[in-house]
Amino acid sequence: MLTENLKNHISDPYMTRRAAYMLVFIVLLTVLADTLLPTVMLIQIIHLLLTGRRNRQVVWLGNVLTDYTFAILRYLAFATEDKPFPFGEWPSSFSKFGRQKSAERPSSEYPLGERPSQETLDPS
Repeated sequence: MLTENLKNHISDPYMTRRAAYMLVFIVLLTVLADTLLPTVMLIQIIHLLLTGRRNRQVVWLGNVLTDYTFAILRYLAFATEDKPFPFGEWPSSFSKFGRQKSAERPSSEYPLGERPSQETLDPS
């Protein structure tokens, strides 16, 4: 009985497609976590050390990449059936490049050592 159920589940087209998508997203997640996000962090640290301020475009890129990473993780954990980009929509933290939804001062404009409020950092 167990082997029959296993054969049925393995031959299910949904499971085959889901497994294929999951393999693609595991590769994308590995690239994001091992290469892109650490590079963004390093660029931001260098910019912060040189200027004393966060770079607004790098903050935006970091937000978008972490939102994308979260979307991939949700799909891999079976928390959603919505496939992330490139098979679904690209998540966006901001309405436009470099422009936050909030009218408040962007966190990148705060000098080193001045702590912005959580509302400024997460303008949802």
